[in-house]
Amino acid sequence: MWLLLVSGWARRATFLWAAGPPLALAAVEYVAFRTSYLGSLLRDRLFGFAAGAFDLKDKNGVPVDAHFIPLSQLAPGRFLSSPSLWLGLVFAVACFAAAVRLRRDREPI
Repeated sequence: MWLLLVSGWARRATFLWAAGPPLALAAVEYVAFRTSYLGSLLRDRLFGFAAGAFDLKDKNGVPVDAHFIPLSQLAPGRFLSSPSLWLGLVFAVACFAAAVRLRRDREPI
């Protein structure tokens, strides 16, 4: 949804406006605090959903093949009770509403 919002807002260099602020914030965080919490947050948002949605070990504790995860390994309770899921959905709804308003009115927010 962030990309949809930026594509309606930016007139030129859309990719730079979409990727620039998160990368700049991560760089400032690293320079100022020598931490990488924002990078970890973005990586988990893009690639870390499987660990929250599935039990990646079977009943004996043996890791399951990541390419074939059976439905018996699905853990919806843990996934749906995650605060990061709900905060991400709130952010997505806010970006979507702003993008719709921006594109409908053809004026800045």
